[in-house]
Parts: sequence; C-alpha cells; structure tokens
Amino acid sequence: VADMDIDIAAVMLPVDEDVFDILPFFEDRLNLVVSADHQLSGHEWVSIAELENYNFISFSEDYKIYEYIKGLCAEEGFTPNVTLKSNHVDLIFSVVSSGECVALMPESACHELGQNAVKFIKLHGAIPFYSLALIRRKDKALSKEGAAFMGFAKKLFNIESQAGVDSVLVS
Repeated sequence: VADMDIDIAAVMLPVDEDVFDILPFFEDRLNLVVSADHQLSGHEWVSIAELENYNFISFSEDYKIYEYIKGLCAEEGFTPNVTLKSNHVDLIFSVVSSGECVALMPESACHELGQNAVKFIKLHGAIPFYSLALIRRKDKALSKEGAAFMGFAKKLFNIESQAGVDSVLVS
C-alpha cells in the first residue's frame, strides 16, 4: 500500500495516520500458551514479566506481531529467548505441547485451535490488546474494485462509516 502496488491491505496497527486512511475491524488480545503439564499450566493469569526465563516459539519477523511481542517483553526489561520461529500456528501449538517452549498467541487463534495438549493462560498487568485494520493511502484514488471491496468489508465486519474512508476517490 505504501508503494502504491495495491489499494488496500489488512494490517496490525499502528500505522502512519498521516499517510493512510485506517478502518479498524478487529481487536484481539494475547494469551500465553503452555503445555498441559507445564509449571505455569495451573495459573489462571500470568504477567509478561513472569516469562523472562522461558524459551519462546514465535511467529517470524515477517509478522508484525513478532515485534509487538518483543516490545511487550522489552517494557518488562527483558528480551524473549526465541528458540524457534514459525508462521504455522499448528506447528507452534505442536512445539508448545511438547513442553519445550511457551508462546504468546492471539486469543482468537487459541479458541479456533484449542487442543487438550496445551493450556491457554490470560495475561494481566498492562493487558496486551492489538487491533487489525484495513488501510489505504490517503493520496491515491481507490479503484472501482477497491471501493467494492471496502463496501464488502464494511458489511462483513459490521464497520461503521468513518470520515475520510468513505469519501474515497474512485478511479
């Protein structure tokens, strides 16, 4: 979108509000995922700070959530020891279920891929939420197809109209 190769993208916020029209459509939070027999599995809540000495499996640097998680850990004074990176949620769950690592995963993925071999634990403290949004460049006319997609997405995600986003130029 920034390079004007495509009209619209779904991204994790934040993005530059001076450059992009932003249409938030989903908010999620992170949960800790541990094996069912992990020493933290009996906890209902944990803090990010409690995870300092654990090995992590994480999404790769290709995903913005990787930097988000690193930032959350940095705010608590440590760098997570990421021993494995993967872009495959099933693999992440499989490695976690072996007891070798912990993972911070979107709550929505935890519900969709819930397994008996892992336990999902809520995070407390500064509860880490993040938002997803559709973005488009403010200075680029939106194609007819892009405008049609925005209309479809608004209906699909039940998004209210916003100034700027609705006053798009259609080329």
